Amino acid sequence: MLRKLLLIFLLALGFGAFLFFYPWKEVPSEPPTLKNRLPVSAIIGETNLLELSDQISKLLYYYKIPFRDFVDPNIILSQGKKYGLDVQSPLYFFADDSLTTIKNWGGMIKVQDSSKIFPVIDILRKRTKIIDTLIDQQTVYFAEKFNVFLTYGSDWLLLYQGDSIHTVLHSIHNATLNRTHPRWKNLLYQSKKNAQVLNAEIQTDKLSDFGVRSALIALSNDSTGLVFNARLNHYDTLAFQIKKDGAALSSQEFTRQMAQLNFDIGRLRKNEKHPYRIFMSKLGEKINFPTNELLNAWDGQLAFRRGGIEYIREQYIESVLDDDFNVTEVAKTKTVKISGFALYISSNHLMRDFLTNLQEKGILSKENRKYRLLYSPPLNLKQTDSSVLFYTNKYAPVPELNTQNEIMWTFNYTPVQFFLDSTGTKDLFGRIKIPLKKIIFDNLKD
Repeated sequence: MLRKLLLIFLLALGFGAFLFFYPWKEVPSEPPTLKNRLPVSAIIGETNLLELSDQISKLLYYYKIPFRDFVDPNIILSQGKKYGLDVQSPLYFFADDSLTTIKNWGGMIKVQDSSKIFPVIDILRKRTKIIDTLIDQQTVYFAEKFNVFLTYGSDWLLLYQGDSIHTVLHSIHNATLNRTHPRWKNLLYQSKKNAQVLNAEIQTDKLSDFGVRSALIALSNDSTGLVFNARLNHYDTLAFQIKKDGAALSSQEFTRQMAQLNFDIGRLRKNEKHPYRIFMSKLGEKINFPTNELLNAWDGQLAFRRGGIEYIREQYIESVLDDDFNVTEVAKTKTVKISGFALYISSNHLMRDFLTNLQEKGILSKENRKYRLLYSPPLNLKQTDSSVLFYTNKYAPVPELNTQNEIMWTFNYTPVQFFLDSTGTKDLFGRIKIPLKKIIFDNLKD
């Protein structure tokens, strides 16, 4: 009996070894998903084309743009089905940090039926020269005129412009199932949490210079423009914290620049090696500005307003000839048109010493009862124990109580608003609001 059991055991062991070394049927490995293939760059992001087109079409409808139907979500959905693209799935994009030129950028989207994509390439051939080439064992279609590459697999499509196509394809082909890059994982998690139409993450050397690890951007919009919600995550503890209930100078009809800020700058005063402090010092070095003295004298509130037309009386000296042709210098006054200006700074007992220092360095000069900051127009000065106010108007503006930290700056007649909403230990949260009226009509005119 024991011999029979031993024989059965040995046969079972041999059969198991045979199946292990010579499996009955190879189990095919599952290919990586589109998320696993996504390349990493300084800027990465994702959006839903249908939701984005819906938001854009509402904007175009508001401004009564005639071709708004071309971005209608239904048209995009039908075109996507026609050419085998799953436009209901997210579109993923990536780019380098050269935002002014954008030399290297790309986008990837899920493919439903790859057999429908080749007709698109035939259509493109009728419009521009397309070169077929092989890169990393992958057929790539290259539009040399635009330096654009198009290629696809059974379930993905890549559109890319730039000089790093080999690196991008290598990343796509060497992807592994269930291994998504940590940056993409984090972005996709934040996108799900934000539930916005477009989300992006930026990591660049330029941000690192300011101590910023990454910037998360989420796009939303109202009926008149775009709103970018932002979170700046820093390597170290923030050097300042946002405070509410600060001073503000009310915006007027022709105000072009405005700022109203209220900070707790205790850490910024103490930490001379913080990137923000270093940036301020380097900026001040150009005019020999005493940055350290400013931080010691400043109490954290700042309100600024510039714009509008004001008229002031300015004295000048004119050389005249008398009846005997002798030159005589005569003091006269004239009316001068200037841009309105007002600057309010909260201060402590060190502000008087700081202003004296500015005068010694020639940054602040006094003419009669007026002052100039470098090449500014003549300014009136009102100083108290807790504040300093420079202004061009005949009457001193009265600061108002304000709860919003905000900067408004006009670029080519478009007022862009920067809101600083809140701060955490290492995070700064804010928004950028860009009205599109002038931008849209200027581009349509061209």
